[in-house]
Amino acid sequence: MKQRSLFISLTFLIAFFCLAQARAYAWESTQANEKEVAPPRKLEYDNKLFRTLPVWQDSSIYIESDLDNDTGNEVIIGFIATYKPESEDEEEEKVQFAPPKKREIIPVENHAFYQIYKRSLDGRFHVVKTISGMDRLGKIEVFDIDAQNHKALAIFSLGGEHYTDLSIYRWLDGGYKLIFNEGSSKAITMDTKQKPVRVLVGASGDKQKIYDIM
Repeated sequence: MKQRSLFISLTFLIAFFCLAQARAYAWESTQANEKEVAPPRKLEYDNKLFRTLPVWQDSSIYIESDLDNDTGNEVIIGFIATYKPESEDEEEEKVQFAPPKKREIIPVENHAFYQIYKRSLDGRFHVVKTISGMDRLGKIEVFDIDAQNHKALAIFSLGGEHYTDLSIYRWLDGGYKLIFNEGSSKAITMDTKQKPVRVLVGASGDKQKIYDIM
C-alpha cells in the first residue's frame, strides 16, 4: 500500500512539474510573439555585411512609442551585429586540391545598431531609420521633449571602458533629425522633468557642460 501511495505521489508531482513547465514555455512564447519586430539577420553598414547572431539576442532592446505624434506607435530596437571578413583560408577551401596552409586569425567586429520601425499600409513594420552605435550595446530612452508631449529618442552608445556618446533624435520635417550629440568619458545625465530638457555632460576636472534641448 505504501509503495502504491508513493507511486501515486511521484506521478502527481511529475505531472504537476510538466504542466508548470508547459505553461512557462507557453507564456514565454506568447511574450516573444507579442514583439512586432526582431533584429534583421543581415545589415549592410560602411560597405560591410553584418549578421546578427542568436547569442546576442537576449540582450537586445525593444521599445514601442509614438515618436512622430500620429495615431500609432513606432518600434525602436537595439542590437549587436557581427562582421567577419572572409579569410584567404575560406577562399582557398573553395578551390579543389589547394595546398594546406597555416590558418590565419580573422578579426571579428561587433557593432551596435539602433533602428526605428513604422507600420505601413500593408500592416507590417518597416525600418525607416538605422543609427549606428559603437562596439557595445548601450541604452535608449524615449521622453517628452516639450510641454505638448512631443517625443524624442535618446541613444546612449557605449565604447571602450568608460566612454559614452549621447545622441538625441526628433521627428522633424518628415524625418528623424539628429538634434543633439555629445560624448564624454565622464558621466552624461538628462533631466527630462524640466522643459527644456537639460543635458549635463561631464568634462575635465569637476566641470560640467550644460545643454538645454528643444
